[in-house]
Formats: sequence, structure tokens, C-alpha cells
Amino acid sequence: MGLGMVHDFAIPAARGVRRVLASHISLTRSFYLIRHADDRRLERLNRFAESLVAGMRAEVSRLEGNPDESNS
Repeated sequence: MGLGMVHDFAIPAARGVRRVLASHISLTRSFYLIRHADDRRLERLNRFAESLVAGMRAEVSRLEGNPDESNS
């Protein structure tokens, strides 16, 4: 038996793991897309960045079990 921190989306795949202290501890994570200032002038890179951000948001929502948010 032990205690550790695991992303919420990983818990269903790990048998025998359960949430404890959920009402006392909460973690958040942030993702940043860093681009050179000159990239903003290139429409193909803007489209790629928008697609990447939308895909990441959808995947995080799916993994966290928020299916209504994964299509936004």
C-alpha cells in the first residue's frame, strides 16, 4: 500500500488505485504553445497552431472524462 499523485484520467486504467483526499488536494496543469513572433504572419502556421490547440483541448477533456467539452 502506498500514496501517490496520479492524473485523474489514469485512475480508471490502474486497477486497485482509488482517490483519497480529493476534497483537500487539487492540481491543475497548463500547456503553452510558444511561437516566434515572425510565425504569426504565416497563415499555414496559424492554422496548424489552432488545430494543435483544439486537438490538445479535446484530448485532455476526453481523458478527464468531460465528453461534452471534447467537441469544443
